[in-house]
Amino acid sequence: VQSTVHSMNEQYLNGRCVSFNRPEAPTDISNECKKRREEGSIKDSASLTVGTSSLTQRQVSAPETTCTPKHNIFRSHSESHVSIMKALNKCSNHNGELTGDFSKPIALPTVEGGKHPDLKVISVDTMADLLRGKYCKQISSFRIIDCRYPYEYEGGHIKGAEMFHHPQMIIDHLMAQEGAPVITKEGTPRHVLIFHCEYSAERGPKAQRLLRENDRTTNKEHYPALHFPETYLLEGGYKAFFEKYSELCTPKCYVRMLDSKHAEDLKHFCGKSKSWQAENKQSNSHNALPRTGLK
Repeated sequence: VQSTVHSMNEQYLNGRCVSFNRPEAPTDISNECKKRREEGSIKDSASLTVGTSSLTQRQVSAPETTCTPKHNIFRSHSESHVSIMKALNKCSNHNGELTGDFSKPIALPTVEGGKHPDLKVISVDTMADLLRGKYCKQISSFRIIDCRYPYEYEGGHIKGAEMFHHPQMIIDHLMAQEGAPVITKEGTPRHVLIFHCEYSAERGPKAQRLLRENDRTTNKEHYPALHFPETYLLEGGYKAFFEKYSELCTPKCYVRMLDSKHAEDLKHFCGKSKSWQAENKQSNSHNALPRTGLK
């Protein structure tokens, strides 16, 4: 019996030992797993490549989308600068003097070397020729702007002259113009203004500059077009003209600004002009934009 039991135990133990041996993995399964891992790595690398290429495409195409609006903005700015560049080129390439809108040469001969180099100045002889019709083919109409005070104007003025003794009268006259200014072609009849005061030393030049400055400001969106592109200053003023062409004045007389008979009138009109200048200067300073440091 003992031998039989011992034999059975040996067989049982031997069976347990055999059952606990780790089986080897099948060759076909191992190859299948390896194949799947390789395919997975290939897919991962492929997806990474596709993602990288798409990212590269986005990076390359991104500047194209940003360039389009910049191109449009540049085009709109260039279109607005075309007229300015043409005007400046025409002005720089022309030997003579041009009108304020740079469209054509001025119609009247000017005097050089005066006290107001920024203004176009004509002689009393040219003024007389204009009154007598010498320039009727070039100039359709002209207006003589007398900037002296009322007592001076009433005492004697150039025939056909209009009195604009106060700066606000110049601005009001400009504001009365309707519609946008149009640049006329060369050969078109002109409409010119001639400014003067007693000596054409202060009041006349100031009025002429004031008109041009406000004309530019009002029509800045239509640059370089102006309502009054051709303006002149009479050299020597009414005094010089009266001394040589008194027959073209009415009445044939000359009242000085400092005439003792009109001391109170002088004080009154000078005070009004100075008051207007102070108020206008203060108004402009309040309406001015803050400086940015840019020129």
